[in-house]
Amino acid sequence: MAKGITRERIVDAALAVLDEGGIDALTVRAVAAQLDARAPALYWHVRNKQDLLDEMGTEIQRRVQLALATT
Repeated sequence: MAKGITRERIVDAALAVLDEGGIDALTVRAVAAQLDARAPALYWHVRNKQDLLDEMGTEIQRRVQLALATT
């Protein structure tokens, strides 16, 4: 397992890839590259791309709720 890689860092990196290149650019390899890691290292933290997408959706929802609560 690559050091310093957490589920939270993976989700943040995936959201960055999504912001930069759109949904077509969002691959496990692209997320791994963002983290300077290899794709297999991510699978210790997320089962597959769908799991990653689910986690991204949860994080977006959390951020929106936090933003709404602070306004």
